Amino acid sequence: MLKVLKIGPGQSAVVLTCDQCGKPIADPAAACYTWREHHTADLDDDAELHSLKALVSHPLYVDDGQVFTLHKGSCFTHFQAAHGESAYRWPVSPLVYLPGLLIHNLGMTFPEAEAHLRTLDERG
Repeated sequence: MLKVLKIGPGQSAVVLTCDQCGKPIADPAAACYTWREHHTADLDDDAELHSLKALVSHPLYVDDGQVFTLHKGSCFTHFQAAHGESAYRWPVSPLVYLPGLLIHNLGMTFPEAEAHLRTLDERG
């Protein structure tokens, strides 16, 4: 989860926290992001989803589009169990890929993102 945390008097920081334990994710190599997808076998039970089946050529039926950030291991396992477990598919990707994907999907380049970050640092 993306949050703003107080880090000192008059200072705050935008950080990713684990959607299971709530602690900040300090090491992106020890974390992942995931989302829920419907199993394609369940689509025939839902008329709206079944009508969408003809429109796509791959079995990607995202539940509500929410992305969850989690520590790998027990946080991921416990979160998945508490949120539908095997009733859904849970694709998982290493968190280290997320910043690059966001920059790309925002139509930015890495140098542009770095320039914006420098501008933010200069503002204090």
